[in-house]
Amino acid sequence: MRFGRKQRTIILTKPTRELEHKLVFVGSLIGFFLSFMYFVFFEFMYESMNDMTHAIISSLSGAIASLVAYLCLNLVDYQTRKFAICIAICSIWGLLSVSFFYWIPAIMLLSSTFLCFWRKNKEIRVVK
Repeated sequence: MRFGRKQRTIILTKPTRELEHKLVFVGSLIGFFLSFMYFVFFEFMYESMNDMTHAIISSLSGAIASLVAYLCLNLVDYQTRKFAICIAICSIWGLLSVSFFYWIPAIMLLSSTFLCFWRKNKEIRVVK
């Protein structure tokens, strides 16, 4: 610091979305595994081939929804609105495809969506 000059404080807004990141990461992993568990549990219950193909398609659709949610994690820090919309679509997609097996991941993904819309960015003060 030079003599006679005041220190300036610079306020930087840095997005800290660690909670949303963790919720989506864990929710997408649980959703991925539960989608395949849907196929394993209902594989033996179906007697006709049409029901079996329905179980396969539903299981793969839920797994793809979880994979898309996982791939959207790079949007969480700087494109928060797009991230929240994408995660909401993935959670509804998983619920429609795998039904009650996807309740826990859907709750985790939707809570991350609500946090993205309502949480503010933290401010970091830097003194120069």
